[in-house]
Amino acid sequence: MIPRPSRVGLAMASLLVAALVWSCAGSTKTECSCIPAGAQVHVAPESAGAVTEVKLSGAACDGVTPACVQAAATGCATYSLAPKAAGQCTVTVLFVDGTFTANVTFEQTTGCCSGLYPSPASAGDIEAVRAPADAGGLG
Repeated sequence: MIPRPSRVGLAMASLLVAALVWSCAGSTKTECSCIPAGAQVHVAPESAGAVTEVKLSGAACDGVTPACVQAAATGCATYSLAPKAAGQCTVTVLFVDGTFTANVTFEQTTGCCSGLYPSPASAGDIEAVRAPADAGGLG
């Protein structure tokens, strides 16, 4: 003969299941998969040694110093910049033989991924191209 569970045993088991379901539902957190705020300036590795300075100006970046986040054999291949406010940021990369300039607009976002993000998002990856001031021409 198979023993039958008592009503008290069934009630306790039901309470335990309900408590486990509630604790799992109560502990759920929203996890955001956010791209990093700010922007990055990429310099071709063969041109990285020719960079003399990376300057930031404008309402969003005035007083901000870019950080080298990926070194090249000589110099820095990737700089990261974290704006201090929403607005325009002018990025100037000074090479020994020329200058590259780009403008980025940052907007404050709220919600799960809040922060200062470039608008449009693709503007956050800046390819600093080395173009000598006097490239010389044919003829």
